[in-house]
Amino acid sequence: MTQAEVPIEVELRGLYKAHYRFQFLSAAFQLGLFALVEKEPGLAVGEIATRLGLKEQPTRILLLGCTVFGLLDKKGDSYYITPLSKPLTANFDEAPASNIPWEQDGIYRAMAWFCESLKEDTNIGLRREIPGTAPTLYGRLAENPELEATFHTMMSSVSRLVGAELGEKLDLSECTHLLDIGGGTAINAANFAARRPDLRITIGDLPSIAAAANQKIE
Repeated sequence: MTQAEVPIEVELRGLYKAHYRFQFLSAAFQLGLFALVEKEPGLAVGEIATRLGLKEQPTRILLLGCTVFGLLDKKGDSYYITPLSKPLTANFDEAPASNIPWEQDGIYRAMAWFCESLKEDTNIGLRREIPGTAPTLYGRLAENPELEATFHTMMSSVSRLVGAELGEKLDLSECTHLLDIGGGTAINAANFAARRPDLRITIGDLPSIAAAANQKIE
């Protein structure tokens, strides 16, 4: 069956059931399931339950969803990693693994208020789901250090993916002083500095992030 022949109801099901896919992905990642199966291929349900510190029934539920969604492969009673989940077994501070904690803790709960936010023309999800008093996301992150760290781990991994290309393609030949607003932990600044040692770079960001940037620069 080609893409054009997929029934509309099947396409719609993929959209309104998408939250199941993400929650199985996120739970397995948080529990270390992918890293475990990569390290010890061929484990059975009971062995996985013991290593993850779960009871067998919830382990079966988790494994069922991960297998259905192509995150694990089941052969007999044994489970194995798949190409889809292979990138999530290591390098947790790099994309794509670094995206999962931020999507889980920073995006998913807030998105439940999307329709209400459209009606009220304000970010209700921010107010309801991220503690604090600041009116913006970045201000709220500064009030929640653990979530702020999760966000910047994700952003740093994105910057590392695009930073080198940005440094090569952005013409700064006539620039002597670059202001990087929202420059994070200096990933892009470091790339520019490596190519232009004579370039003065100033990063503008929240105090907690500026401190982390200074540490990285040192």
